[in-house]
Amino acid sequence: MDGRRLVRDRPCLVSEKETVSFATLFVVPEADAVETYSSEQIEVKERTRGKRIQKDKLDAVLRSFLESIQVSMPGTTEVTIITNQNKEKRELPQNAVWKPSTREFARGNLMVQRLESYIDFLEDMIEKRKNSSAYSITHVIFSDFDMIVVDDLGCAFETFVSFDVALTFRNNQRQPINSGVIMIRGTLESLTRGKNLLKKVVEVYRAKFSHAFGVLGDQLALADVVKGTVQAARAFQGGPFEAPVMAAKTLFLPCSIYNWTPSEGAGQFHGMPTEVKVLHFKGSRKRLMIQAWNLYKQHRNFHNMKCLVLKSGRSKYDY
Repeated sequence: MDGRRLVRDRPCLVSEKETVSFATLFVVPEADAVETYSSEQIEVKERTRGKRIQKDKLDAVLRSFLESIQVSMPGTTEVTIITNQNKEKRELPQNAVWKPSTREFARGNLMVQRLESYIDFLEDMIEKRKNSSAYSITHVIFSDFDMIVVDDLGCAFETFVSFDVALTFRNNQRQPINSGVIMIRGTLESLTRGKNLLKKVVEVYRAKFSHAFGVLGDQLALADVVKGTVQAARAFQGGPFEAPVMAAKTLFLPCSIYNWTPSEGAGQFHGMPTEVKVLHFKGSRKRLMIQAWNLYKQHRNFHNMKCLVLKSGRSKYDY
């Protein structure tokens, strides 16, 4: 395959009556907000400067994510950025919508606030759907922004026609679900079932995993809600499968294709599936994401970009 070409020559969903919308949470927690200090507080100002640099890098990560969607799903997708940040001085692609949030985000509650922000988004979609006379369907994909999309995710709604909610699973007994990608079909019934499922996850999160509000708690809560369902994945040998979770017809998609993460650690090489659709640069891998996307923009070649990711065996990244 010519690496300069996309995996597909046209978007999967081309009808005006069926579109895809992304939503992502982009926040700087209150504890990390940049403050103004007097000139005497040199040490504090240096720390503040470091936070500004960190924020600039996060801006670059967000731009890479948005641009990758434009390339892989051209002209078909709107991206809503749920944020506590000011839009000023940010150059955003035409398909990006800045959605300010009044929530008070902090590191201690970031993951649960993310889920609650998704619920708010779904409630808005449900109200618009109820009040609209036009028959059109907008599917929603909730995703982290530290991702590069390399194939049309709208194809999932066309290939798997019966699911309400799609989650990505992996071979991890304690955290089998990674919440970095959550897809919900755009019918009123599916939006409602998806909202109710996420509400249940938040309920379990607060009841059982309050000790893990900062990180991982959402994945522990998701694992608790789906319980033995993912264990059935063994019968499918890692491939997609559907199973009911509460009232929602839930599609489980392999992380190796829909939510793949590069290895971390010197000398590690675990390979990358040729059919991978999403590269997820979790945690300290974000610098690699910026490097990879800059390489793609220079050469317009996904194969070269993937090779850069695979060859990266660093033991530690910048942040």
